[in-house]
Amino acid sequence: MSEWLAPEDVEENGLLASDDVAPGTRLGRYEILLPVAAGGMARVWAARMTGHRGFSKLVAIKTILPHLARTPEFERMFLDEARIAAEIHHPNVCEVHELGEEGNVLYLAMEWVNGDSLFHILRSEGAAPPSSGRGDRASDPGPTTAYALEPRVAARLMADACAGLHAAHSLEGEEGRPLGVVHQDVSPQNILVTLDGHTKVADFGVARALGQAPPDDATQSQLRGKLHYMSPEQISQGTVDKRSDVYALGCVLYEAATGHRAFDAMEDHLVLQQVMACRPMPPSARMDDFPPELEQIIARAMAPHPAQRFTSAERMRIALEQWLAKSGSLVVTQADVARAVRARVGPKLERRKERLKQALAAMGEGDAMGAPGGRTGRASIPSSPPDARGRQASPSHSGVKQMGSLSLNAHDALDAVRASLPASVPHAPDTERELPVHVYRTPHPSPLPSFPMDAGSSEAHGELDATAAARAL
Repeated sequence: MSEWLAPEDVEENGLLASDDVAPGTRLGRYEILLPVAAGGMARVWAARMTGHRGFSKLVAIKTILPHLARTPEFERMFLDEARIAAEIHHPNVCEVHELGEEGNVLYLAMEWVNGDSLFHILRSEGAAPPSSGRGDRASDPGPTTAYALEPRVAARLMADACAGLHAAHSLEGEEGRPLGVVHQDVSPQNILVTLDGHTKVADFGVARALGQAPPDDATQSQLRGKLHYMSPEQISQGTVDKRSDVYALGCVLYEAATGHRAFDAMEDHLVLQQVMACRPMPPSARMDDFPPELEQIIARAMAPHPAQRFTSAERMRIALEQWLAKSGSLVVTQADVARAVRARVGPKLERRKERLKQALAAMGEGDAMGAPGGRTGRASIPSSPPDARGRQASPSHSGVKQMGSLSLNAHDALDAVRASLPASVPHAPDTERELPVHVYRTPHPSPLPSFPMDAGSSEAHGELDATAAARAL
């Protein structure tokens, strides 16, 4: 959706000003405690689920931002997320418990993840600066740079993310037919890592499944997601499948292991040009002694044509597991990931823990006093009659920038990019026949930009060695 705010910054952010939901509000059986994150479409709250005989449990509650809550398109996306995510049950996917509605407020009750997003972990003040590959080090992370994880830790974390996405991709309908779910917004912001080192894929807000109704004409030209992690076919609005998510996994692994985005332009229209050119700087040029085999895995995941990539997130996970098994004498586990997470965001999460304790104590005092005291205690959302909900699209918010839509000059650039492509972008067959690990075979010329081919080389005959791909990357 958009870049989530750091937990300690959320309370001061203007996006959270609302008369509908605030600490102390009750949504069904959930009591809102405090805000923990906000994006361009939604916000997330810590909440307490209450039950019989004093039972309670900490959960996360997701609500649509107030100015978008009555816009049909955003409500549809919210409902789609609920339907898709609620069917996925996997330890590497953030669990959705239920969809609820209280008065005019739609909300998702989700698993509470005691951790932070990979985006914040990579940009934490407790992290060591990334190497540029030339011996100098960045003093502070900027919009396109971060503090790199140790490559084996990054690979462990992303292998688990691959497992979670594969579970989503493998989702089947009631008749046993594949639903063809594609996340479409795989990014560091939507990969959560717990203090115990467990990885969770989250936020299926722009995910699509086969058979879903397409967006209306007013919104179908907008790109949903984050440009730096979109595949070429997603940007050109061709047919996307699970291999588009594999591409995004490669982009995230690149960033986690090098501390740099693969496409690091500052302007949207320049990012579009970089993605469509498919020529990111190789990781080994970013960092000295970058593992060659890990670079090959990144190159394959980020191949410009879907047929050149891993056929599934599971295939990418296996490649990462195989590399991890032979890349060092010690096995890298979730415990190693946990140490990295605690070193980087441990103090920040301790502060959040203290705020939660204070909020729970305040709730308990309010209940004991028998008076909610305004918005504290057990205040609830008043219901409105169905005919007064006013769910009309708001033109002023139809292209909200925070949502992932493009700025005007980026739309112009996108039109130019699309104009240079054929009228129809062919879609490579979705076959489970895995291409050889060290050789890519393209069944037909790709209309998308591809790696450079020298006359007389193996590439000129339709074969692309993975080492050459890594160099071209």
